[in-house]
Amino acid sequence: LETISPTEIIKRDGSIVPYDSDKIAAVLKKAFNEEQVPESVLTKIEFLNGCFNNLTVENSQDNVQLALMLEGFFDISMKYS
Repeated sequence: LETISPTEIIKRDGSIVPYDSDKIAAVLKKAFNEEQVPESVLTKIEFLNGCFNNLTVENSQDNVQLALMLEGFFDISMKYS
């Protein structure tokens, strides 16, 4: 499957800003105690976020948690919430 990365994300205040997957990776790195985040998790997040035409911060956060759980990182998923 081809992954289509979103170009924009709708913030909680309704403003639209460029989508930056590096921000998600940086937050996840903290949740993983500064260790490398598995590429499989990042790939799933990009795939899930790419499924939205109007991606919101809330959608993205849900997708991160889902990707973590699908990869078996339930404890980290709870930290991310």
